[in-house]
Amino acid sequence: MRRRLVALRLFSFIGVGSAAAAPLPLYHYSLEVSTKQELCSHFDALFNEKFSHLWDTDRAWTNSELRPEVQRRYAFPTLPGLESQLDFTFEMRYSKLPSSREFEAIPWSEGRWSSVGSQDGHGGVAERLVEPVLVARLDIDNDGTIDTVMKVGFTEGYPRLVSPEGASSEYVWVWRGRNVSDLTLDPRLLEKMPIADRPASITPAAYQRPLVYRGRAYLARYQIILRRPDDVKSELMTILELRDNGKIDEAAQRPLFDEETVCRFAMTHVGASANGGKN
Repeated sequence: MRRRLVALRLFSFIGVGSAAAAPLPLYHYSLEVSTKQELCSHFDALFNEKFSHLWDTDRAWTNSELRPEVQRRYAFPTLPGLESQLDFTFEMRYSKLPSSREFEAIPWSEGRWSSVGSQDGHGGVAERLVEPVLVARLDIDNDGTIDTVMKVGFTEGYPRLVSPEGASSEYVWVWRGRNVSDLTLDPRLLEKMPIADRPASITPAAYQRPLVYRGRAYLARYQIILRRPDDVKSELMTILELRDNGKIDEAAQRPLFDEETVCRFAMTHVGASANGGKN
């Protein structure tokens, strides 16, 4: 998970400009695995209609005069006492668009995750570290109780996914059946909590977004497999259903969800989209 010093939080949109010049894939989704035919057929049509330009992002980000307008399009509502920040909105842009009513059914609010860490990462001068997070209250495992769901860490887009530097992961944490009001938790505090009180783990991934379909919650997860940098072997989009079976992630020492594949789609490049601002 990437963390930044508040005092040094300078943001550049140069990367957006370079992304705009690079061809981004145009996708066709082909259903490979289906355990719920009606749901999977629905998402087969939906993904091909609205998510073929998955990595496009509005080219107005590169225009300083248009950024306030595009920020309003991409911004999430904020938790009480917070104001939307342009750099945070940009960082979370792929969690907003592309979209559909299934993804918009998640009542996300923008929050902050803060902790104390060292400036050099080796126990030096302590500084306050802050990251944007998304927070929602929903029954993500469909067990009849409302959970607090937090997403932290956000994809930087396709060029970074295929680069030699690699990509960061998106994390989804779930406080099952609880309303967690204090979201400025120091990760060190999590280690002191009883295991049952810690947020449950969902497997980190390059890109993942909860959704609701016909009153049930699911998780859409994108995966990319590389032979080597800039050489993509395969890409997949999976719809998962989460189940709480009382398991513990022994490595992380926190509750662990079972993740059941409901639908899996192979993603094929059928063209290139040079960032046409579709999203």
